[in-house]
Amino acid sequence: MRRRWMDTWSCEPWSASSTTRGTPGYHRVSTHVPGGTGPLPQRNLIILSRFEILEHTQHLNALVPAPSYRMVTADPPEQSAAEIRWERPLLHAQVRLSGGAVLHVINLHLKSRIPTDIPGQKVNDFTWKSASAWAEGAFIAMMRRVGQALEARRLVDQLFDADENALIAVCGDLNADSELLHDESIAFATDELHPESDHSPVIAEFQMMGA
Repeated sequence: MRRRWMDTWSCEPWSASSTTRGTPGYHRVSTHVPGGTGPLPQRNLIILSRFEILEHTQHLNALVPAPSYRMVTADPPEQSAAEIRWERPLLHAQVRLSGGAVLHVINLHLKSRIPTDIPGQKVNDFTWKSASAWAEGAFIAMMRRVGQALEARRLVDQLFDADENALIAVCGDLNADSELLHDESIAFATDELHPESDHSPVIAEFQMMGA
């Protein structure tokens, strides 16, 4: 990665106040309340760039509908399935580089490995009543984490469909490794696959020729 790529940064400030704080010398975009314009109460994603940001958008269950699931260990038992929505959107910005090329920056924070709370199955914040409930919480957390990764993957595919030479940088806190499979899209297809790359938290990669 060349030095000029470091003129574009992605980050995740904790509070809404730090999201709106000025950053002299940088163009800046951030996530916002779905359907609104203000920042989320916490865990906003921000992209900062010394280069011009042409446009930006966020995706939250936009490319991957929320799956429905009925918890089997909840107490009292759930009577019907409910949507398992992602907890955070991903942020996509188009940055115009010094030579005129456009870099797609996708900033995301995938769900952590901490199990999702199951109603009636926690003694306190750190103690579960049963191993089955803990396992179900881990399963739901995995659904959210991999679902977010799938949404990012679909966005990457759309960008490559529009331009097979698109420059794309996927960055952020991925909270995962082997769940995110190495890229086998037509843009990078080869006769030889590398299973060891399954252990790398990469959704897509590119090489800038002549840089």
